[in-house]
Amino acid sequence: MGLQNLLWVYYNNSPFNAVMDAYIGEIPIWKFRLPQGFWNGRQGQKNIRRALECFAKSKKIGQPKHCRNIQCVDFEEAGLSTLINAYFNGSPYLALKTLFPDLEPWQSSRVGVGYYEDDENKKRALTSFFLSKGIPSIDGLSPEETYDEGLKLIVSKKALCDFGLRGILRYTNGSIYRLFKAMYPEQILPWTLNTKESWKENPKQTAAEAVRWLFEDYLLIPEAEIPEYASCKLFWRVGFSGILTNRTIGFNSFPYAAVDNAYPGRFSSNQFTGSRKVKSKRTKKLIKSRK
Repeated sequence: MGLQNLLWVYYNNSPFNAVMDAYIGEIPIWKFRLPQGFWNGRQGQKNIRRALECFAKSKKIGQPKHCRNIQCVDFEEAGLSTLINAYFNGSPYLALKTLFPDLEPWQSSRVGVGYYEDDENKKRALTSFFLSKGIPSIDGLSPEETYDEGLKLIVSKKALCDFGLRGILRYTNGSIYRLFKAMYPEQILPWTLNTKESWKENPKQTAAEAVRWLFEDYLLIPEAEIPEYASCKLFWRVGFSGILTNRTIGFNSFPYAAVDNAYPGRFSSNQFTGSRKVKSKRTKKLIKSRK
């Protein structure tokens, strides 16, 4: 066609480069028989990016969140096994990070070996999880402020796995409580998360500590006024219903039993009959927020 000079001057005598320049992202690179050294040098870097862009388009990968299900086999089936193995050490994460510089390890199908051995990496991953749920980092919060974030409702093994953090749980044998307690020792109390593990050792003692914390630190209610507030409705609203209904503890949904366990002999059962008052502004606000 008389285009030899064009091919030589602009495309280093490569028909492949000429066609790919004309049909950027439209023709799969694996349809061609690639020349030797195609991935090497400065031009090789351009070829790598071009190949990844074409691959991403074919897999409909437009954002980092679309990368989670991409595995080595996808690259191999696309004829890019040499690329992924020789230039990205068999890591889809490293390959896709070329296209998405902000891609995090947990957004890919496989996190690098030993990545979560570093506590800072664990915390980065958990902070990203919190942000995805509309919660800022809980570093620096008090236990009460942390409880206000409602972690019971969002933190679960399924939620972490769905976010791509299955690997992080291996370091605590699948224990969510031990993971969060290790990462946030000042913020996480035995009742901060929805977990049974923290209640196994001595549930009545833990219940006593929880009830004292509820009234003294969280709701700021003077001890003498506790009977005026303690009701099933209150326990339910602040997420403490499990303390009343747990058969192992044995309070049988009776607030007096829970309070007496925390403050032995301080109150009589007849103080817990009838309606309860809600006088504290903080208490009203907290109860309203739990509706």
